[in-house]
Amino acid sequence: MFPHRQLLLTTLLLILSPLLLPAQTIGPSWKDIGTQMIGAGKLDSAQFYLERWVEADPGDEGSWYNLSCVYALQGEKESALNAWEMSVAAGWDDAEHPLRDSDLESIRSDPRFTTALEKINSRLEQNAPKDYIRNFLETKTVGTYVVLLPEDYEKSNRSYPLCIILHGSGSTELGHGRLADRFGRDGVIYVVPRAPYTHSSAHKSSGNLGFTAWPLEKIDSLDPLYNQVGPMYAEWIMNCAEDVRNRYRVSNDKVTILGHSQGAAFSFITAALYPAHVRSIFAYAGYFPEEYRTAERLAALKENGVEITLAHGIVDNVVDPEESRRLDSTLSESGIPHTLTLYEETGHAILPDVMEQMKDWVEKVARREK
Repeated sequence: MFPHRQLLLTTLLLILSPLLLPAQTIGPSWKDIGTQMIGAGKLDSAQFYLERWVEADPGDEGSWYNLSCVYALQGEKESALNAWEMSVAAGWDDAEHPLRDSDLESIRSDPRFTTALEKINSRLEQNAPKDYIRNFLETKTVGTYVVLLPEDYEKSNRSYPLCIILHGSGSTELGHGRLADRFGRDGVIYVVPRAPYTHSSAHKSSGNLGFTAWPLEKIDSLDPLYNQVGPMYAEWIMNCAEDVRNRYRVSNDKVTILGHSQGAAFSFITAALYPAHVRSIFAYAGYFPEEYRTAERLAALKENGVEITLAHGIVDNVVDPEESRRLDSTLSESGIPHTLTLYEETGHAILPDVMEQMKDWVEKVARREK
């Protein structure tokens, strides 16, 4: 299921931050530029800027980790191992992601990699009681989402179509909510749910809170809740939409969904589980998990007329663009109306070309009344 697909969230946050925040009087840091270069697949430039950043801030474990990935991808094994050890020494505390991160595949068999990983586990054990057992149980809590109304909402008596924006793992409802200002607030009500779980690595690296659809602790595949985590978040997304309908003037029963990365994955999951309530989705740099991509659910998407717009950078080090290429073929075979756009320079980031396509989709699809 999903835990094995979790992203390098620190990188994702840093790629997004300079693109979603308002312009500032100072330029982006070397760290920001370096991580943006990773997203664009420009590894030489990423190495140049990240090396200079860690010289200035050697305690930034996330940047050391990203630099290790860059070295490993370029075949510089010794430098990759050095940066990996520096990352752990600086405080990198995620023992799960490095084991499945394809960027580090070339160094995982080295004893130095294993030794550093053992240091992470040792630190974690020192902060926990002896011989503890972790179980999972469903709980009820209060979540939050934000609503962005058209500027003329208070003066108008009309109703508006509803567009859901789903943020990537490690981001926030406010960070991705800024996309609405880029698209234009007129003619549509936006709702941006916050994913349910705090992502500690994103918080530790950036100093800002980030959220994800998956709990920090990996749920064992034998646990009864393993297959319920995804549907729980999808249900929450649709509950947010229903709550907005109860509070504001919404024009129809179907929503449009725009998602980035993990948000794109959940645009597919939500549409697959609630096909009668979704009109169209825009999925950028995401994937459609196989367990939700059954013949029956694909047939339901077609029967309900769900339209799908796919977009992906061809050099994406976070989510393989082959995910979108394969999905393009699957949707064609299933007769589901869709388009696929591949970008050469975007990587995983929402750069201007992608922003323009999103804006055009909002204008032509999300603002459409029916």
